[in-house]
Amino acid sequence: MERNEILTGLTNIYKEVLNNSNVVIEESMLIGDFDSWDSIAQMLLIANVEEKFGVKFKLKEVNSLKTIGDIISLIVEKQK
Repeated sequence: MERNEILTGLTNIYKEVLNNSNVVIEESMLIGDFDSWDSIAQMLLIANVEEKFGVKFKLKEVNSLKTIGDIISLIVEKQK
């Protein structure tokens, strides 16, 4: 799956998790760079990403994620 496809999927997940249809994300953005972001949103994001992209993250990997680009790179790596 290409990075742009993953970004589109992540955008839809963010819209759902944050209950905000106006969310726009970019690879350079921090994962939690949203007013309504909290630890529950983080957990929901990870669970939805794992389900949508058919991947499973280790806790160490989740803790190392800082940007949207980091999530995309990890998804690409796991899908190889």
